[in-house]
Amino acid sequence: MKKLLLVLALLIGAGSLHGMEVQKQSDHMTLVSSKVKSSPINPSQIYGQLSKLLLPEIAQQIFLLQLELSGVDFKTFSQSCENNWSLVRYIKTLIDSCGYPLATGLCEWFFAHAKVPLCTIKDVSDNTPLHYAIKHNYQEVAEILIQIADDNAWILLTMRDVYDQTALHWAAQKDRTEGVKLILDAAGDNAWTLLIIQNTIGSTALHWAAQNNRTENAKLILNAAGDNAWMLLTLENDKGKTALDLFPIKADLFFWSKYAPIDK
Repeated sequence: MKKLLLVLALLIGAGSLHGMEVQKQSDHMTLVSSKVKSSPINPSQIYGQLSKLLLPEIAQQIFLLQLELSGVDFKTFSQSCENNWSLVRYIKTLIDSCGYPLATGLCEWFFAHAKVPLCTIKDVSDNTPLHYAIKHNYQEVAEILIQIADDNAWILLTMRDVYDQTALHWAAQKDRTEGVKLILDAAGDNAWTLLIIQNTIGSTALHWAAQNNRTENAKLILNAAGDNAWMLLTLENDKGKTALDLFPIKADLFFWSKYAPIDK
């Protein structure tokens, strides 16, 4: 009985969510970026309290219903899957509205019941949602995408756009150090297979890091390569250029030399 009363109290408190401002995006997405006005309890806190009192599945269903009553239309989740950029923005807005833990749980719930596999969502240039999340530095969205891919996470990591570039290629060439870490951690023992993927001009992610002087990204990639680091540094692209060739003159060549094999 006490638990029931607490649940009812939380749901009554959650009624303040009806005061959330609904702001339609220019693309008519109906998911809201919202602000709780009349209650100090935010959506993520309400969900956390419900999860302590009830089975997670039941808490999730109750809160999902409450969000729908508050103007968050989860039917657009299915519609967003028709366009990977819409999906990325939808998840980003969900994180901003509900917090990362709840957004993750709801995404997992949705894709567990969805008829559209995550790895089939691509645009005309074969960019996946992960490509878009990395390009636009939506780190938490990228984390959620890899997590909900579950057994297909490796497929998602190795998917290429029309230029044969993986999400790691994009992370390496931009200021996306956390994105590089995320992808390499997710790849685990398979990292080497990911590192030697070459795009349509024969460049690896390391080539891109070198060409754009992303030294920290390069270090992460070389450390992940382990004993094969020098092989990766000296791998030529279609123009006969190695990553070592592409680093600007100001690069710390002494640092790269430590990856050179030692003659015995």
